Amino acid sequence: ELPIYRIIQEALTNIERHADARTVRVELTVQASSLLLTVHDDGKGFSSGNQQHLHPRKQGIGLINIRERAVAVGGICSIQSVEGHGTEITVQFSQ
Repeated sequence: ELPIYRIIQEALTNIERHADARTVRVELTVQASSLLLTVHDDGKGFSSGNQQHLHPRKQGIGLINIRERAVAVGGICSIQSVEGHGTEITVQFSQ
């Protein structure tokens, strides 16, 4: 429970600081053998080539911390972003 809370907390903090989003959606879905967490915003997003969003010294721990927290508890993390169209973070946890 705590790792999921911390991932959501980190994602929302990152959105608040960087995304300029109007809407944020957090979903937690129970599937047959896993738990799926999705955090989506309609903010400014970033291009996959813009590595400053993934570099801890330039943007704090942000997205790297989310990935590390997910992996630490056996989760699989995916971060998809399109510049001008927002970002979606998906973490799948095995049950």
